[in-house]
Amino acid sequence: MVALYNLSPLAIYGGHSRQHKTNILDLSQDVLESIFDNFKDEESMSKGKVEWWCSISHFNGPDDIARRENVCNLRLVCRRFNELASSLLFPVLCVELDEPSLDRVEKISQSPHLAATIYGIQVVLPKEKELATNLLQYRICRQEDLKMMIQYCARNMRLGVGSCSNAVPTCPDRNDDAAEERIKYQQILLECYSAYQKKHKEQLRLISDGSFANRLAVSMTRMTHAVSLGIIDAIDCWPTPYFEDPTLLSTDKDHLRRLMLGPHYWTTIENLEGLPELVPARLLLDLPISIHRAGVRVRDVDIACFPRKENQSLVFPDRQVSFDSACSDLHAAVQSISRFGFGSEGWGTQQILYESLPVDQRRAMDMSISAPCSAGEILKRSHSISVPLTSMTKTEEKSLITSFLQIGGGAAVNSDELEKFCNGLRSGIIDLYLYQMELSSGSWAGTLDILRDKFETRVLEGRCRARLVEMTGGEFGKKDPWDVTTDFSSWLQKPEPSIVLRSIAYISGMTGMTNPARKNMV
Repeated sequence: MVALYNLSPLAIYGGHSRQHKTNILDLSQDVLESIFDNFKDEESMSKGKVEWWCSISHFNGPDDIARRENVCNLRLVCRRFNELASSLLFPVLCVELDEPSLDRVEKISQSPHLAATIYGIQVVLPKEKELATNLLQYRICRQEDLKMMIQYCARNMRLGVGSCSNAVPTCPDRNDDAAEERIKYQQILLECYSAYQKKHKEQLRLISDGSFANRLAVSMTRMTHAVSLGIIDAIDCWPTPYFEDPTLLSTDKDHLRRLMLGPHYWTTIENLEGLPELVPARLLLDLPISIHRAGVRVRDVDIACFPRKENQSLVFPDRQVSFDSACSDLHAAVQSISRFGFGSEGWGTQQILYESLPVDQRRAMDMSISAPCSAGEILKRSHSISVPLTSMTKTEEKSLITSFLQIGGGAAVNSDELEKFCNGLRSGIIDLYLYQMELSSGSWAGTLDILRDKFETRVLEGRCRARLVEMTGGEFGKKDPWDVTTDFSSWLQKPEPSIVLRSIAYISGMTGMTNPARKNMV
């Protein structure tokens, strides 16, 4: 008998070496990357650019949470998986106005492996003051939130949520004989109000001492690809679980607490009685300037919120500083911008009615919007604005040269402004998208003639396209009042009126057509 310890491995296994079992790590880098691409956030990023509205709409949604969990699990498998999956984790990083969020951003930025995978920063600037300093106002506002949630729910799902709304209205000092369940709801109200107050104080400090803007700017210096900045007033105001099962609000107190602590859009606060002060509006100027001073050159900026009424002066942090001085700093901060969006349509976007503002308040808005639009490097850019086009063209003496032009999102413009803007367009446009625009005065006829003259040949040759969506005013008819109905059928997109469809055909160069708007004028 031959001792096994004297035999070679080849002898033990019959003269053949043990074959290596193929596993996923044996695949080439290209194949592995194509597999991991299935976990990409396709909605937030498109061709290397941040799609702001898509990224906003699904932040913290169930699909996004599940995707991030899968990516996190992949990173734990092995070092190679960690390297491949890390780039999928935070293509757009959401930063809220609080210490935990800032700490998280700083920690991520200090990890070179993660910092290099971030392409955009989405800043959320909620407003808390008026509700944080008045319990009655807070209670009324939250009661309205619950009523709104009930209206969004289908008829057969309302009873479950109704108990919440009925429990909140009564003030706590008048409920000595209240039922036990009602007392529980009142305790939730007081707990959430206390937490809301604490959150407001924290936000006020972060804005006042400049730490939010400065710390975020320093963090961005470590993110080599973070050249996109989005600013919005709120996300996740209407969490999706409540649409799917509104009874959660009455059967699970934690869900109710979450709603009671949720943010509000700036328009909600500005519509309160008195003169609400939108202190976070200061960051609309502070942030770009701080980021610029830190040495970061932002290429893409999207502002989805802007103060109305008296709060526009807050955009300039020091009221003693002249508009010209403040604007010069802003001009320097936006010289590197190649893509600028203003008022991108979303749940949090208010319709900014420029013409309703006093003359002395228009200048602040003009300068805030004109600065990015007059930046020296803007040649090919995407515009999404919801203010009249004079705000964008005020400092533009040269004709606009764009490849993709998107205008609307609740804009109210008059025919003179629109015609002047369209006259300045040149042949670089390959996609014209006018959406949700209301003509406040005048006729569409002149604009349609100008657009046909500029686009008909290239549209017919297939070199560009023109679209009109949800256009109102003038010959297109009045804007239908928006109302929350008892079911979801009203959410379905309605077909465009015949005159709008004929207008699209007209500017697209269809032969034998007369201007539909001029025909209506006869």
